[in-house]
Amino acid sequence: MKKILFLLILLTSCATYEKYAIYLDSFIGMDKVNLIDTWGVPDKSYQLDKNTEYLTYKQSVQEYIPGNAYTNNYGTYSYTSFTPGYTVNEWCDTTFVLQNNKVIKWQTKGDSCVKY
Repeated sequence: MKKILFLLILLTSCATYEKYAIYLDSFIGMDKVNLIDTWGVPDKSYQLDKNTEYLTYKQSVQEYIPGNAYTNNYGTYSYTSFTPGYTVNEWCDTTFVLQNNKVIKWQTKGDSCVKY
């Protein structure tokens, strides 16, 4: 029973795009002032016409994955080899489309558009 409970918690706590989409859907119909109160000042904005505006929020994470050292023993001999570390860059641009100062849709770009 404990294993099933653990698996259930693990599966429901994973970050997914679907959870992010549900979160973003909650902003549909919201006015511009409340959107900015929630998300802050956008990183980029574009006024398409008198009634249509795009507000883009950029998120990025840079993570360093350290290398490893491996020691191999062959009888009386041993040697150590190393794998180098590397940097992983993840990003997500979330754009809200507003018409008459109300959110009508959203779109995302990037490899880390997820929510826990």
